[in-house]
Amino acid sequence: MSEIVRELRQGLRQLKTHPSHSAVVVVTLGLAIGLSAVVFSFVSFFLLRPLPVRDEKTMVIIRSMNATQSMMRPRVSYPDFVDYKAATKVIEELVALTTGTGTLTGHGDARRVAVAEATQSLFRVWDLGVVAGRGFEASEDAKGASPVMLLSHGYWSREFGKDKGVVGKTFSLDGRPTTVVGILAPKIEVGRFSEMDVWTPLQQRLLAEDRGRRDLTVTGRRKPGVSLEQVNTEFQILAAGLSKEHPENRDWTAGAIPLR
Repeated sequence: MSEIVRELRQGLRQLKTHPSHSAVVVVTLGLAIGLSAVVFSFVSFFLLRPLPVRDEKTMVIIRSMNATQSMMRPRVSYPDFVDYKAATKVIEELVALTTGTGTLTGHGDARRVAVAEATQSLFRVWDLGVVAGRGFEASEDAKGASPVMLLSHGYWSREFGKDKGVVGKTFSLDGRPTTVVGILAPKIEVGRFSEMDVWTPLQQRLLAEDRGRRDLTVTGRRKPGVSLEQVNTEFQILAAGLSKEHPENRDWTAGAIPLR
């Protein structure tokens, strides 16, 4: 034990006499700690805890792949998502989400909030409920619809003291009057979803019709009797068709991996 103490003291003296080296050590240590936190969050979400979806074994994530660039992304562009959703015969229903940040005003000081944008049917496919109010309606998941939002259970608890009276109130989200229609159940708040403050319908943001912008997480549930191999085969065929039709999709294909 005394040997360890002596080594620690010697190390501290060296850091004190070499400040530039100290900075490198501090930055490296910070990056290592940060990476460890990310890895732990990933393992906790995907391996240790039950996922917040119904019958997770039938759920898949659709991913984009470019063999010529050795690229693989668990993301899909919005136009590709629309085409896959319309054409798939092996997935019950594809749903999508993306995350970002926004500024919420109308309740005390302006707050920077983490925002998840999701297709209206995501909450049904994932079997996520609300503790107050309601989820999104199909008409609200369309361009030009009146802006609405759901509060995460954690944000509602922290900022509004679990006051259900917040449902129906209107705040400003990025300068747009946005009405709170419900409070999400807490089971979604694991992994990166625990960081989300508010949820809005995906279509309320004017998404760029850019097939090269692959920023959506797309998931779906395999139809009964459909294997993962069948899903991969179909999406490879669908992606091949899009690759011929759209220059942005040249050399890109698609496939599926289990949600977990």
